[in-house]
Amino acid sequence: MNVSGLFLLAVACTLHLAAVAQDEEPMQRVEVPGEFSSEQSYRRMLRGLEKFESLRAQAPNAVLRFRMHGMERDVKPQTLRLALQSDSVKLPLEHDDDASFALPVNEAAQREDAALVANRRTGSVYWKPQVITPGLPADTRRLGDLRVQCQVTYASGLQHGGLGFLSKMIGQCGPKLPFFFLAEREVFAVTVQAPGRERHLLGPALPEHAVTKSSRQRNRYYLPPISEEQWPDDALVRIHYVDSDGQPPSDNAAVFEQDVARLVPGQTRKADLPALLARGKTRSLSQGRELWSVLERAPLPGKEKVDSVAELALLFDSEGVLRKYQVRTALVDRGNLRIIADGKTK
Repeated sequence: MNVSGLFLLAVACTLHLAAVAQDEEPMQRVEVPGEFSSEQSYRRMLRGLEKFESLRAQAPNAVLRFRMHGMERDVKPQTLRLALQSDSVKLPLEHDDDASFALPVNEAAQREDAALVANRRTGSVYWKPQVITPGLPADTRRLGDLRVQCQVTYASGLQHGGLGFLSKMIGQCGPKLPFFFLAEREVFAVTVQAPGRERHLLGPALPEHAVTKSSRQRNRYYLPPISEEQWPDDALVRIHYVDSDGQPPSDNAAVFEQDVARLVPGQTRKADLPALLARGKTRSLSQGRELWSVLERAPLPGKEKVDSVAELALLFDSEGVLRKYQVRTALVDRGNLRIIADGKTK
């Protein structure tokens, strides 16, 4: 990502935070049982389904479902009612426990410009596609699935705010307009793996906020390398959640060698690391946890305009006890965030 890309990212985030997805074509008003109604154009969502089918080669075994997310509160599936409605179509839709559903194909509903409606207040929820290959662990996504999910999001008009406008100028799902994905829970680290390659995403790819300022979605976004062609579709993206057990894998970085030697999850405390934490920045998480990041960046000897970046991320519980840590390294273009080489490239 170059400097102009960073500017566009700032513009995109501003537009993200200004509004939820806006309609590009008029939709008829319909009613669904419940006090309030939130709706989406059926025709637009069908365009997402068509895009998914056209990209089957990238996600041959994946399943497309659309999912409702709450802005500030969880979507309670036991009270959620979904329906596809038009002049002649009144079709209730069943959903799973995660508020996701399969989009049916109904010619009458398409012809009559039906709407998909839900008994939720407009603005309190938003709709997103999810493309997932069955059989993968719950904390793992396939990179090809994520690439297709990005394309389906734009095709169905379910991107947030002004991203539709920006994407028409500079392209969708490419390097100039980053596309953030929402994880199920707070994220500590993300590892991308392919034969001979491994990348631990740096802190800027794991922002506190990305698409919205919703407190419920804080620290849940991540930015995998969907626009980098050298990563195959079969690459796996593993999400290391804040509340999950186990220590995530790390790179080796000489600048942190002595610091890491002192770290013992479950024993080391914040009070034991005053000099290290004085070099870092902190972020508040849920349940009193804290995420610390210490970033070191230096010119790479013998290389013009290339910096070596090393980051040490540390997770402390509400008692100030270290729970996990990770060292992340990469070579980047000086002055921007474009990664030239990963920490573990064989």
